Amino acid sequence: MPQQDLSQEEIFSRRAVILGSAQVALLTALLGRLGWLQLVQSSHYQKLSERNRTQVDLLPPARGRIFDRNGQELALNLSKYNLYIMLDRVRDLDAMVKALREITPLEKEVVEEMHENLKTSRRFIPFAARRDLSWAVVTRIEARAADLKGAKINLSDQRIYPFRNTLAHIVGYVSRPSEREITKHPLYYLPGFMVGKSGVEKGYEESLRGLGGETRYEVNARGQKVSEVARISPQHGRELWLSLDVRLQSLIAKKLIAEKRAAAVVLDIHTGEIVAAVSTPSFDPNLFAQGIDRASWKSISTNPHYPLTNKVVSGAYAPGSIFKTAVMLAALEKGFPVSTRHICHGRIKHGNRWFHCWRRGGHGSVAMIDAMRESCDVWFYKVALALGISTISKYAQLLGYGHKLNLDLPDEKAGLVPSKAWKIRKIGRPWLISDTLLSAIGQGYVLATPLQMAVQMARIANGGFAVEPRVTFLPDSRKRLFADGKSPFRPLGVEKSSLMLLRAGLDEVVNHPAGTAYKARIHVPARAMAGKTGTAQVRRISTKERQGGIIHNLALPWLKRDHAMFAGFAPVSDPQWAAAIVVEHGGSGGAVAAPYVRDFLDYAQKIIKPSYQRPTVEPTEEGIG
Repeated sequence: MPQQDLSQEEIFSRRAVILGSAQVALLTALLGRLGWLQLVQSSHYQKLSERNRTQVDLLPPARGRIFDRNGQELALNLSKYNLYIMLDRVRDLDAMVKALREITPLEKEVVEEMHENLKTSRRFIPFAARRDLSWAVVTRIEARAADLKGAKINLSDQRIYPFRNTLAHIVGYVSRPSEREITKHPLYYLPGFMVGKSGVEKGYEESLRGLGGETRYEVNARGQKVSEVARISPQHGRELWLSLDVRLQSLIAKKLIAEKRAAAVVLDIHTGEIVAAVSTPSFDPNLFAQGIDRASWKSISTNPHYPLTNKVVSGAYAPGSIFKTAVMLAALEKGFPVSTRHICHGRIKHGNRWFHCWRRGGHGSVAMIDAMRESCDVWFYKVALALGISTISKYAQLLGYGHKLNLDLPDEKAGLVPSKAWKIRKIGRPWLISDTLLSAIGQGYVLATPLQMAVQMARIANGGFAVEPRVTFLPDSRKRLFADGKSPFRPLGVEKSSLMLLRAGLDEVVNHPAGTAYKARIHVPARAMAGKTGTAQVRRISTKERQGGIIHNLALPWLKRDHAMFAGFAPVSDPQWAAAIVVEHGGSGGAVAAPYVRDFLDYAQKIIKPSYQRPTVEPTEEGIG
């Protein structure tokens, strides 16, 4: 055989071997891949196939209802037919709007908002175009479904608040999830699904929301539903029972309706259960649950009296003379005898500045109880100088000032009890003696919420326990401690004698003829009220004005008038309820605020029963809870 033929045969053989090896390798790879897909990845692709064959629709749960302490419904659900537009699926919005307007009216501002949403990420959020549709309109829209791609009729629950403005700040309201919220839960993408935005609706969102269900359908090649394959029913949200009494709540709301800005709260001194809390002005939460229109939103959001703010927990005010309770407690705990006496000439001088008493001519010689009863500023100035701000701050915080109280509502403010370190840190200047003097009468940097003022009175009246407020019932497991003569809250660690003397002073504020709230007393001894008036200045009074006579509140523009305040408890003999009120720019605490609290506490004693067996508790060394 010629050499050239051998060489070609060798080349052919080598190529055949290489090609054969490649074929074997490719076949091995293919077999391996098939084995991997069939044995290892079969479940994965089975799921993908199942997804192509089936469609899953989420089912929204019914939101839990809300009740007051007597079983009165405060928030409930009603099923309504609503029209939603899935903007991301609409090809020609103007054409759809034209077609829909042949069936049902669409407001101009609704159409404008749809066009605005179409340009943003909100196009992925179902848009509520019409609510509460009649059955006739529903059938006409469904009949033209093929021409209205992106329009969807949804039967969904609408949240109803039967008491409207009366409970808006405590119950709160629901509305559509925001762009930021919508990614937090799959249910939030559903048309018409609402989430809590304020009050207990927000604070208890997770339990009120419930658990979503699903329906699984078999679909054909065109994505049309053929049959239902499986169904998991949703679980409705939990019912929520509040400690509120809607009768007392309604009474307070009605009485305060004439006030431009006010906040009032009543609570159980032993459990902290709030039985009423009103902030005025208020708003109708149904507006938000139904989808608030622009005009209504503008009216509410631009109202200069802040109807959306719950002033009971978010309003921070100089507490005025109500804060003197903390100074008196500090003095008693530091060994000042109740006979501690000072002369009040109507003012004292520190440096080149005069610090005045509210009574221009002075109170004369006053002891501790006298000073509390008649609210003598000079007595508290002088005692505060001896105590110092650190001691005053310590006892103020024990009474509930200067920190949040673990309330089960959102947006609670901490208030402010100032200190030397705080002023350096926040203002960059050292603490002055004048700061201590102003703090002693609840002015200067001191700030408190109406809730803190009420809690202060509860802690004084309940035997010295650090009760914390709540709008739901205290758990039974904690209430059972009362049966053993214990409190579910830790003791303040102050002397019983100090509390008794403080209570005696607060009793005289209301029930002694010289007391600043004597005209507002409850005339039935078994329901008698104790407490403290407060009148907080919001403007500086010049020397010239003092010399010529201080301008009466009613002669001043409304925004320059003093805040009127009162905090108290009842009955004096066996306390059960504490209350506080702030009437912004209301004037005198004794003349304006105290009569309100008198009516609230008197009514509470007549109609409300405690949610537990009344305890007989004394402060102890060891803390509980």
